[in-house]
Amino acid sequence: MIYIFSKSLQSHQYVVKNAEHVKINIAELNEFVTNFSIENSIHWLKDLPFGMNKFNAEELINFLLIYHTMGFCYWGEPKWEVNYEHSKYDGAYGLICALTKEIEKNKLFLDFKYLSALTYEEFGRILSGNIEIPLIKERYNCLIEVSKIVNQKMNNNFYEYTKHMNNDIELTNFLIDNFPSFVDVCEYKKKDIYYYKRAQLLVSDILHIKHEQLGVNVEYSNLIGCADYKIPQVLRDLQIVEYDTKLSELVDNKIPIDKGSIYEIEIRSTMLVVIDYIKNKSQNKYNAININDCLWIQGQDKNNIKRPYHRTRTTAY
Repeated sequence: MIYIFSKSLQSHQYVVKNAEHVKINIAELNEFVTNFSIENSIHWLKDLPFGMNKFNAEELINFLLIYHTMGFCYWGEPKWEVNYEHSKYDGAYGLICALTKEIEKNKLFLDFKYLSALTYEEFGRILSGNIEIPLIKERYNCLIEVSKIVNQKMNNNFYEYTKHMNNDIELTNFLIDNFPSFVDVCEYKKKDIYYYKRAQLLVSDILHIKHEQLGVNVEYSNLIGCADYKIPQVLRDLQIVEYDTKLSELVDNKIPIDKGSIYEIEIRSTMLVVIDYIKNKSQNKYNAININDCLWIQGQDKNNIKRPYHRTRTTAY
């Protein structure tokens, strides 16, 4: 079963080896690794500007399935944002706020039987903000699909059904085997490239919650990272990753890049190979997913990021 991660990493190494538009600056990467540390970093959920302590472990894990089911593609001009506790939030934080506000008023939102019958109009109300959130129909369809599967196959309780799954290999395989919307695979030069971004992020979050709140012994060292658009942005800003002239023009001018295009695949795969390089150069002192989280949190500091992220309309991230 570990093959899911080894074949994934091998596929990204294939992309980097054959890349035409993205390359790694090894000198900059080596310098970065020399000073890299995550000793003072925290799991990304703890970095939220608002607390999640209103949920117990079971509620939080069920919440995380709901959140990661629709946690993708927030970019736009203007950006979608919501108000919560007298502040405005966009992106991933905005979605968490929108869902949290609904749960505070309606605990049934954590019930997958209830969610499987949720109307599109009601869903739109829950995610209402300054503008319509991008890909709202896709988010709704993903939520209904996942909710029906949990309701019908898992006795309406994702937490209880997966309670015995305490390692990343088993839990990741379970997600992609049971939830079609979590499958994240592209083709590059006649080879399949395996990402599973949202599945890996959900697995990491679940296992962190189990360990920290329930004291369960968990294993998440096999996860390879979550290929999105924020971490490539950070790596490019650090000059660790470089784009050729054509791709730079697209990204810097905020011109959308097609899902599954050679550009997008090279950006995402290069990011994961860099994380693996940092892990190996650090003599496996840090897990890849911890390195991933550290870089992602760095990308949330909008004042220190100078270049835009690439823009792709996708349900993958």
